[in-house]
Amino acid sequence: MTRYARITDDNKCAEFIDFEPQGRFHPSIRWLEVPEALERWVGHDYIAIDDEIQPPSLDHLRGQLKTELASIRFARETAGVILPDGSKVRTDRESQAQVNSAYTTLRDGFLPTADFKGANGWVAITLEEITPIAKAVAQHVQPCFTAERRVSEQQIDAVETLDELLAIDLEAAFVGELEAAKATATAAR
Repeated sequence: MTRYARITDDNKCAEFIDFEPQGRFHPSIRWLEVPEALERWVGHDYIAIDDEIQPPSLDHLRGQLKTELASIRFARETAGVILPDGSKVRTDRESQAQVNSAYTTLRDGFLPTADFKGANGWVAITLEEITPIAKAVAQHVQPCFTAERRVSEQQIDAVETLDELLAIDLEAAFVGELEAAKATATAAR
């Protein structure tokens, strides 16, 4: 679907429509077609230069891509992890904190067992039992952040043009870096 932006006298995108504006508005109202590559990013902070809609700066678009990349990482990070025995461990932020707290409490010898509420309910867990869970969570979460950082620094920050930024497939880039980070984490075991 083609989008159009109404352009103000100071060359800002003031409003967007999803239909051809010609003949439907007063001829004094200036409309520009939003380039397909920008449709997902364009907002009221975008501007028109030489009758082309553009982000206010490359750094602005970089910021938008990094925000989207963080969303991709967060979704993967908090989706959970499957343990070698087939059980699933939640990795939402609260669950990460609970696993870390139980692990730290037991590792530091504060208690011999800790009550832990897992996916299957309450259990009294020992250091021996929580260690592989904590390790699996860490080896799931940390590669997600590593992948986000690599894509951000090595791809988003490294390019110099609008076309190069728009050519980045964030999902594919993240997945590629995530697999590489997981392989590195596995090799370090």
